[in-house]
Amino acid sequence: MTTVCLNGAFLDPDSATVSAFDAGLLHAVGVFETMLGVTGAEGREIVSLGDHVQRLKRSASELGLADTLYEDALAEACVETFEKSGLARARIRLTITGGDLNLLQREAKTNHRPTVLITAQQATAYPAEMLERGVMATVAEARSNPLDPTAGHKTLNYWWRLRELQLAAGEGGGEG
Repeated sequence: MTTVCLNGAFLDPDSATVSAFDAGLLHAVGVFETMLGVTGAEGREIVSLGDHVQRLKRSASELGLADTLYEDALAEACVETFEKSGLARARIRLTITGGDLNLLQREAKTNHRPTVLITAQQATAYPAEMLERGVMATVAEARSNPLDPTAGHKTLNYWWRLRELQLAAGEGGGEG
């Protein structure tokens, strides 16, 4: 079952909401990691959880989003979300947004709290043919800018990449 943890509270997916003034919504200020949760003989595990959380924390710090994210607490929240889902294989997404951060104010906001959203959903089941034969890839039209300080980080400003996937799919491709 789809499970949502928003700022430490488990909510029904249909009632989980963020502020209309969240910087993630207004300005695409945020970072994310997508992980795979699996259930095996040794129990539930999120593949490379520590690496994912560490990368997200580093991005949040380097981009000025948050310096006080606690890796252990984020990892525990991801595990708890996966466990509550009851899913054998789950796509787990950890998203940190700017929260109610007015980016245009002149003084620093000392009580700034980012929004922390964790979701667990059924993992995508890829067709056996894709795993056996591979997928066609197209050459993407868009190019990332190596001078962009957000390049190399998984930010919420992801539309151009998703657009390239849509264009690839339009040509029968699975990747752009």
